[in-house]
Amino acid sequence: MKIPENKNHKNRKTKPQKQKKQPRICSNCVPIIEKLQKMEIYKEENKGLRKENDDLKEAMRGLKDKNEKLEKRIEELEKQKETVSKKGAPKKIVIHWKQEGRFIWEMKN
Repeated sequence: MKIPENKNHKNRKTKPQKQKKQPRICSNCVPIIEKLQKMEIYKEENKGLRKENDDLKEAMRGLKDKNEKLEKRIEELEKQKETVSKKGAPKKIVIHWKQEGRFIWEMKN
């Protein structure tokens, strides 16, 4: 059984597709669209700045750790200095005279 040909029928596969028209932008919307585009640029810049900020924060943490270690070392050295000052100054060697090729000496503060 043959289907009768309809002359008015168009084959959809061969029909050319229409190009979509870009919507027209009204003059009131132009500044808003420009602001949105600028906001996108600022967002990208902000991401880069946040990464830099995070890197700087990590560096600051490292410096704080080093600073704390150095402060502890300074405190230890000050304690050692106090203990030395309590014991007294280091003793000096005093030579009295030379006898038969030997020096007679004593330790004094």
